[in-house]
Order: sequence, then C-alpha cells, then structure tokens
Amino acid sequence: RLAWLGIGLLPWIADPPAYIPALLVGMVFYFGLGSVGGCAFNSWMRDLIPEREMGSIFGKRMSVSVALGALLSLAAAEWVDYLIGSGFPAVRAYAILLLIGCFFGMIGATALAGIPEPRMLKSPNGKFIDILLAPFKNFNYRQLLKFLGSWNFSINLAAPFFTVYMLQRLELGMSTIVLLTVFSQFVNVIFFRIWGSLADRFTNKSVLAVSGPLFLLSTAAWPFTTLPEKHFLTMPLLIAIHAMAGISTAGVTLCAGNIALKLAPRGQATAFLATNALISGIAATIAPIFAGLVGDWFSRRELKVVFSWTVFQETPVESQLPALVLSGLDFLFLFSVLIGIYSLHRLLAVAEEGEVEEKVLIQEFYSEVRKTVKSLSPVAGVRHFFYFPYAVLKRTKVLPRSRPKN
Repeated sequence: RLAWLGIGLLPWIADPPAYIPALLVGMVFYFGLGSVGGCAFNSWMRDLIPEREMGSIFGKRMSVSVALGALLSLAAAEWVDYLIGSGFPAVRAYAILLLIGCFFGMIGATALAGIPEPRMLKSPNGKFIDILLAPFKNFNYRQLLKFLGSWNFSINLAAPFFTVYMLQRLELGMSTIVLLTVFSQFVNVIFFRIWGSLADRFTNKSVLAVSGPLFLLSTAAWPFTTLPEKHFLTMPLLIAIHAMAGISTAGVTLCAGNIALKLAPRGQATAFLATNALISGIAATIAPIFAGLVGDWFSRRELKVVFSWTVFQETPVESQLPALVLSGLDFLFLFSVLIGIYSLHRLLAVAEEGEVEEKVLIQEFYSEVRKTVKSLSPVAGVRHFFYFPYAVLKRTKVLPRSRPKN
C-alpha cells in the first residue's frame, strides 16, 4: 500500500520528466509485494474458512466490494471532473485520489491484524524444488491448472477489447458505455450471492459448468451487434450481452478462485495457490499481446455468410440477407469462444466431491433467481415473469387447481 503513497506524492516531489520512471518503479514495487501478500492471504483463507461456507462468504465479500467499487468509481470520476473544471491541475487531482486510496488501504492492512490465524500444520520434509513441483505431481490439481490456464487465456483474449469494440465499431458515446458497465456490475453484485449459495450446496465445478457456457454465449453474441452495420436490435442485444456477462462472470470469478482454494491440500496450500497464480497470470499476460498481433492482421480481412434468394425470370432478381459478418475484432471473439469450449472440456477432468448434473443446478439456480426477484420487487407482474407459465395459467383457471383426494 505504501507504494501508492510514493506515486501519489510525485506531482509535489518530482519534476514531470521523472513521473513515468518513478511510476514504473512504484508499480513494480506494488505488484511484486502484492503477489507475495496475495499468495499468503489465499493460503490463510484456505485454512481459516470452512469449505462448506466458502461460496457464501466469498460471494458476500465480492458482492460488497464490487458494489462499493462501482459507487466510489462514479463518485471519484465526478469529483475529478469538478476539480479539473475548476482549474485544478489534472495530474494533482488524480494524485489526491491515489493518496486517499492509500490511506484506506492502510486501514485495511491494519484490520488484517485482527483476523485469527489457525495453527499452521507441519509441512512435509523435502527439498524446495519438490515443494514447487508438488502441484504438477497432483493429478487432479494438474487438470485444474490446465482448465484455469486455458480459461484465463480465453477470457483475456476478448475482454480487453469489448470497450474498444463499442467505441470504434459501434460508435457509442462514453456515457452509454459507462451505463452499460454499471448495469453489468449491478447484475454482478446480485448474482455473487446466488452463485455462492449454490456453490456451497453443490460444488464449484457444477457452478462453473453452468456459468462458463453462459459467459461464452455472451462473447459469441458480440459479432451479431453489427450485420455488418448497426441495426435496430443492436442496443437491446448489448443490454442482453451485459446482463449475461454480469450473471456469468459472478459465477466464474467466484468459483474459479474457490475451487483452487478447495482442491489445494490443507497445510500445503501456499505452493499450490502460488502455482495457480503463476499459470493464470502468464495466460492473462500473453493473451492480450497475442490478441493485439492477431487483431492487426484480421483488421484487413472479412468473412461473410449470406443467405441468397434468386427469382429466375427474364431479368433474374436476387435478394441477399447477411447471416453473419466477421471482421477485425469479431475473429478474436470467435477464437475466445473456441478456446473457452476447450477449457470447459478440461474442466470435465477435474474431480470435486459432491458434483451434480447441470440440469439439477440450473433448476436450483432458477429457484434462487425467483426468490431474489420476489424479495426485490413487490410487483406481481415482475414476480410472475419468472414463474410463467404455470402460476399465470393456474390463476387464469387454464390449469385446474389441486384438490384434496377425498
């Protein structure tokens, strides 16, 4: 956290030419120590939190953090705009935000001191290299690493370019993009708790098997926002995409982390979680670089799938309807979906106690959504939308009401 103190003070203690080098040093310091602290924290939580409550606890934690982060981001943006509009230097306005963040970060670090730590189990004797190689020798965890590595590569192949796509291809204003992002985060906050509850009742793998395909579906829908130009369904489709992304990323983000915690052996979690962070980090770093290189090449290519209808007469009349038009970033979204499908195939090889069939989880997920909507909305029409058609048909006497056998 102290790295942000140095970065935030740069406008007052350094000359402008030194800003970039000092910023890079501060970022290396922050992320380097953050990796060490994050690994220790995850191992600590693995031993502290009961396995049957991981989903609920981490779901509530992520729900609160995302909601608070979204609200504070909007407030910070308004505050910075106000300062800059008043003639305050932009660099110093952002620096003040970093200093405020550093202050609250130190409060959070202090609060960690009050969290109890279970007695550490005695680690098995062995060489340091054997400890590092232990995750790769564990067959089940090795399968998990294959899934998480390929999944992170798939996500980061497309996700960084969603905003670019909306700005350049769809020519949307920044205010519209921010509203869509806030809407997606709002959905995200609601479904963290739902997925967390289901993960505790069933398994993280079962949740990933449902939320993962939903995320891939939201990614696959992006090319259809243009055919090849914007159309009247572009905005409704964007809203549906951001809703699906908000629902699915809540389940994927929560359960991908939880399954790595749960499958790491108690007392030996540090090496396993560090290896998971290494594999996922490498995949997340390489994917955007690869996407940028491939995207430049595909920016000059286009693939069309067109339905053609021809009426043969003296002068033939041909009508065409574009079914699919891929160009530029569309190819990245397609590759992301294909790699994601392979990743979900790797998930099948991961074993987790308590697995259930997907249809069972989907039924329970639907039930949880109905409960959430019922608690959020007193409007009968909204509630019955999630019960349709049974409840509505029953009320209108299309279906007979149940009667006592006697």
